[in-house]
Amino acid sequence: MTLKALRTPSQPQQPSSSAIDAHVGARIRQRRNELGISLWTLSRTLGVSMQQVQKYELGVNRVSASRLYDIGQALHAPILYFFDGLEGAPSSGDTPILIPGSANGALASEMSEIAALFSKIDKPEVRKALLAVIRRMALLTASEG
Repeated sequence: MTLKALRTPSQPQQPSSSAIDAHVGARIRQRRNELGISLWTLSRTLGVSMQQVQKYELGVNRVSASRLYDIGQALHAPILYFFDGLEGAPSSGDTPILIPGSANGALASEMSEIAALFSKIDKPEVRKALLAVIRRMALLTASEG
């Protein structure tokens, strides 16, 4: 007996996994475009090919949880952002999303510069080490405040 057979008429139909993959992919593309980040830059940041990012954005390839976390970090968006607008999904609500040109222009400018310079680092191990340093610094400064 399938799960659909057990569903009662009062239970809402959940979106199919392929519809969810397409929605998440569209939100990745939307956020990337909002920030003016190229496919090439995002693919380099993630350490995958441009074609792989395109497949994520089109919903052809499913995005794993760890990869979605990495994408969220690269695009300065909480993971729930990618599910916003999906029927039955919680909203990212008041979780801040950093947008260049927003109220904190200095921060946005610095973030843009960091992203541009980060994408020029060819060695994945150097990018990972730098990311680890930044994460540690963020944790230390957050605990001070």
